[in-house]
Amino acid sequence: MLHALMKLIASSLVRKLKIRC
Repeated sequence: MLHALMKLIASSLVRKLKIRC
């Protein structure tokens, strides 16, 4: 469960970076 949560957070960070670039 924790692993899935971390994956979700990582996806959110990647999305933020993509929007920034």
